Amino acid sequence: MKLYIKNYNIQNNVEAIKEILKKYCTKQTESVRILSDKGIFTVTNKKLQQQNVLLDCQLELVSKNNKWNLILDKSEIHHTNVHQIPFNHLKLKMTSHYYSLSNLIQLVVEKTYHPETNKNVVTDFYFEISSKCTDFEIINNDELNVFLSTLN
Repeated sequence: MKLYIKNYNIQNNVEAIKEILKKYCTKQTESVRILSDKGIFTVTNKKLQQQNVLLDCQLELVSKNNKWNLILDKSEIHHTNVHQIPFNHLKLKMTSHYYSLSNLIQLVVEKTYHPETNKNVVTDFYFEISSKCTDFEIINNDELNVFLSTLN
């Protein structure tokens, strides 16, 4: 599951947040995302996979302490190994940073490389949540509180 913060612009705070959160950084991955009319593909560790949406759920709006409006996406995406990509496609170089305190919730910051500016720009920002968590556990999670207070 993914949990997004509604109307939060990380671009204004990305460097300050990165410095504050570096002690929680658990991993960083490099990948290539390929967008085409046949779907979304990812190349990670020389493995080509296509993303498949198995369960497309309606987004849920939840509130946290009447301060944060959060969007919960319970959609399930699985990856299938493939051996070729469509001829017409767009290739994006991605870097993903993962921050966590436990195994239940981790903050993910995805950046896309823009060659025209020679910079990585944040293109996605969300909390990845274990499917074991209930909605109540998500909203009342201390780890989520730590991350949200950091973003404040």
